[in-house]
Amino acid sequence: MRKNDNARGQDGAAVRQLVTVEEKLAWLPLWNITRFENQIIADKYNAAQEQYMRDKLIAFVKQGVSPDRAVMLAKQAAHDYFSTGNLAKNADQFLIPKDNALELFGGVPQLSVIPGNVLLNEGINEAWTILASASSGTKFDSANAYLGVGDDNTAESASHTDLQAATNKLYVAMMASYPTYGTSQKATWRSEYTSAQANWAWNEFTVANGSSGASENLNRKVSAQGTKASGQTWQLTLEITLS
Repeated sequence: MRKNDNARGQDGAAVRQLVTVEEKLAWLPLWNITRFENQIIADKYNAAQEQYMRDKLIAFVKQGVSPDRAVMLAKQAAHDYFSTGNLAKNADQFLIPKDNALELFGGVPQLSVIPGNVLLNEGINEAWTILASASSGTKFDSANAYLGVGDDNTAESASHTDLQAATNKLYVAMMASYPTYGTSQKATWRSEYTSAQANWAWNEFTVANGSSGASENLNRKVSAQGTKASGQTWQLTLEITLS
């Protein structure tokens, strides 16, 4: 009598190829500094921009654009038109003889354009909190946003939580109608530093959701932009475009 034991075994391994899908986001920050010799010139410039915005708002509403959307479009149109400081070039649109534009507006304001920044870790975390939560986080909006200027030139680091200047730093609230957003995939913040404010070397810049470094800073940029003197009015603008 013969007894046979038969056994069959099979080892199998399934290998799945992992495919990494990479999405790229373009973050394009631009800082602008517009320099006026005095507050009178700055006020005329600001008033002309406000009037241009109101005219655009009326035009958009007449075209059937919803009021909320019309406000966003008008704010952005006014910002874009004036951001290049080309009032003398376009003086005819304000019914101003071009020869008189220099006298009326102080000429084309001196403008610096500074690209780039370093996103700060605390700002990134705050942005995700605002986007992903129902009510947590503090927005970088008209009620909370401040642009900050300091005189320190320490290189940017994502771990920074404030401007690096020990004393000479100042956060200033938004000008009327800022920030602008909702069109052209960008948001724009602007603050004005008047005669007695921030009269030091402008070397570092940030946007925060509060009036000091104790708030959350979204980014920081280091660039030597000269020294503001007493009596002058300088406007700082941050424009961020995503694509």
